[in-house]
Amino acid sequence: MGNRQPVSFGHREPQKKFRSRSPPPSPTRIERLELWSSPLENSVAAAAGGLHSYLVVRTHNYTTQIFEKLGDGLVHIRKVSRQEMQNKRNGNKAQLLSSAGRKDLKSHMSLRTLKRWARSHEGKYDIHKSNCHRMASDVWNRAVKDKSLHVAVLQLRLSYWAKALGFGASQQSVQGEARVGQLAGGRQQDKEAKKKRDKEELDELRREVKERIRRYERERALLR
Repeated sequence: MGNRQPVSFGHREPQKKFRSRSPPPSPTRIERLELWSSPLENSVAAAAGGLHSYLVVRTHNYTTQIFEKLGDGLVHIRKVSRQEMQNKRNGNKAQLLSSAGRKDLKSHMSLRTLKRWARSHEGKYDIHKSNCHRMASDVWNRAVKDKSLHVAVLQLRLSYWAKALGFGASQQSVQGEARVGQLAGGRQQDKEAKKKRDKEELDELRREVKERIRRYERERALLR
């Protein structure tokens, strides 16, 4: 017979187990996505029913941002308060067309993903083929998980006839400022703008990683 280990009936100190949890959500996880429209500032275009459409995005860290494509061909993204959006709704006759919560959006939908989709629409601005409506509807449709929530491109017929009649681009921004025009300096300024944007996105990624690590370590400390 082989040697048997003695059986201990003494009190055994319970071992502390670290319960595995999923990583904390990203601070830039999309919690709510909204599609808005506002009348154009141009009185002739507004009289014809012309609209400017854009997206309003709220993230997990309670930050709200606007995504809009303007007549310079760029997608402008800026932070905005909910109160400012309410003021726009009251004073500028802005309308909330559609909204989607996190359960309606595709999983792991982040701010960086929406920015990448939106900026794929940058370049030449065409009042019918490459306008604010196409950017907003495309990003919306790619973000929601159910096709029943898809939206059609706004004012296709109106933009078609506006182009045929030689009207200009949709140049109204949510801020009501004249931010539209050609970029001075040509390719050199384009490169500088791209370099600045790339740096901003890298800084944003670093902040997000640091925030997720901080949250993870805080949750782990609570379990000890």
